[in-house]
Amino acid sequence: MRREHISYMDNIPVNIQMLDIREYPIHWHQSIEILMILKGSVNVTIESDTYRLVENEVEIINLEEAHRIFSDEENLVLMLHMDLNFFQRYYDDIKNMYFYTECSFEGEPQVGEKYDMLKKYLSVILCEVVQKGEDYDVYVRETLIKLLYLLINEFHYLIYENKDLRDNAEQLQRYHRIAKYIFNNYNNKISLQDIAKKEFLSAQYLSNEIKNAMGISFQDFVNLTRAEESVKLLLDTDMTISEISEEVGFSHTRYYNKHFKRHYKMTPLQYRKKYKLDDKKYQ
Repeated sequence: MRREHISYMDNIPVNIQMLDIREYPIHWHQSIEILMILKGSVNVTIESDTYRLVENEVEIINLEEAHRIFSDEENLVLMLHMDLNFFQRYYDDIKNMYFYTECSFEGEPQVGEKYDMLKKYLSVILCEVVQKGEDYDVYVRETLIKLLYLLINEFHYLIYENKDLRDNAEQLQRYHRIAKYIFNNYNNKISLQDIAKKEFLSAQYLSNEIKNAMGISFQDFVNLTRAEESVKLLLDTDMTISEISEEVGFSHTRYYNKHFKRHYKMTPLQYRKKYKLDDKKYQ
């Protein structure tokens, strides 16, 4: 199974490790994962994109995102997994939230106070877990809550596509509702007209606004979501390409092949042959 079950530590909703990673095959899980590179460099493939992370950089991997980590050099990576059930007490829609870093936008440096704070919180959590001083579990939880609000306020996925949304809470919530609807209904027939009615807007206006907010058109966003979700079925089931195409919402296999190849630079069948491992090899 490529779906990874994360075991959290006693009394605290985290799993934290220090690893030298040469090959961590494609997998996904029900937690937010944060990587901080302490030495060397690693490559991280998230869905269809690959990024190189160097010393002192961080990356956020979201709930259910298929990802792979690999490197051909000695490295040291801090890997933190966080239990979203804990975060739901403070932000009930956390499982529908996505967070990006500048590593997700190739060539942009990770500078500024928000990155300093993110790395500070990661370091505090690591120190508390290692030292296990008095009430360390309380300090870890307090730091996690600060980390949660830092992610929401500074690393929100929609803000990265459109900086203007930072100062427009109403618009931010609207496009989050739309993205959430697509993520939860990608395998059904989704029309721009239906969403426009829900938002009391014209389809033409909403079409333009979605492209401005998300960086791609409504239909491209739907098809990208379908292609990304199909990866789990390609690697974790024996379903045929035709069955997977139908399962994720494409009307015909040729459309599935077309949109998958656009993002992954290979057909679904080629992807399965390249990355599918038997359970023994994966373990």
